[in-house]
Amino acid sequence: MVQRKQRTHRGVSVTEVLIAATLVVSMIGLFAPLSVRIGRVWQSTRQYRLAFNELANQMELLTSLGEPDCQAALPGLKLSGQFADALPGSQLNGELVSDEDGTRLILRLNWDRGSKSEPLSLVGWLDAAPKLVGQETPQ
Repeated sequence: MVQRKQRTHRGVSVTEVLIAATLVVSMIGLFAPLSVRIGRVWQSTRQYRLAFNELANQMELLTSLGEPDCQAALPGLKLSGQFADALPGSQLNGELVSDEDGTRLILRLNWDRGSKSEPLSLVGWLDAAPKLVGQETPQ
């Protein structure tokens, strides 16, 4: 009987190293942009939540004033200090609209989001009981 020598591979071939390196580079190429995009979505969500909270706070304050005081306060609207820092380039404005539905206050908040987008809006009514269409006013 002739004995054959079996060769055992001790180490890694160049082909295996190239395949492993290619896989690692492709995984980094996939996950790096994804992680950046996720970070931007988190930041955008945080800014949206802060903007909504600021609008809700301003709405609560203005609707509690009553119509004449609310109208007088609208030109001087500005964001609270912490919100102004968190929302770059922010602009807050409001308007009173009176029609058959009653008197409502519309607040709009816009800030620099990196792309062109609609401002965040919130509507609140100043009248406790607006007139219904066809309903007569009591005399």
